[in-house]
Amino acid sequence: MAGIKKTSLRTKLNRRTTSVASKISEFHGQTETPQTHSNPLLRLATESKKEKRDRKSASFTERMMNKVTFNTGNGVSKSAARRQRRKARQQLKPNLNDLLTSLPDPATTTITKSGFIPPKQTRNPHAPTTKTQKGRLRVMKQENEQFKQVLQNQAFRQSPFAALREAIKNNGASA
Repeated sequence: MAGIKKTSLRTKLNRRTTSVASKISEFHGQTETPQTHSNPLLRLATESKKEKRDRKSASFTERMMNKVTFNTGNGVSKSAARRQRRKARQQLKPNLNDLLTSLPDPATTTITKSGFIPPKQTRNPHAPTTKTQKGRLRVMKQENEQFKQVLQNQAFRQSPFAALREAIKNNGASA
């Protein structure tokens, strides 16, 4: 039984179509080859397993050869390409030497002491801070004492708004 080859419907159909095609070509006096179909299911009947395997292997090999260059394409190795990319990134970064060339020469410029402006002190460094509870209590005590002094002031008792105006002028002039 092992020596007998079973025939399938595809092979029978293939034999039938090729024999019919050969009879027609003999009748017309032409030797036409059977047409290959674009439909993959009909192509199965005309293509053997070995031919299909060879065709797929060839297409795979061709695709791989197109992808892999083996340094024959442009002659640049991976490390050389990496160095080129690194160099391009370095060139994009700002260069401080360019900035130094645009600054004036320190030998030709003179700095005078009158040109120096000290920063203003906005806060008394010895004043209590409001960040801690102890500091807030000290600030409250100071403000209460100042408020008591303002209430005892004769100018404030006579005209409160005029006294406020005068205090604001004095604070503006001292600041």
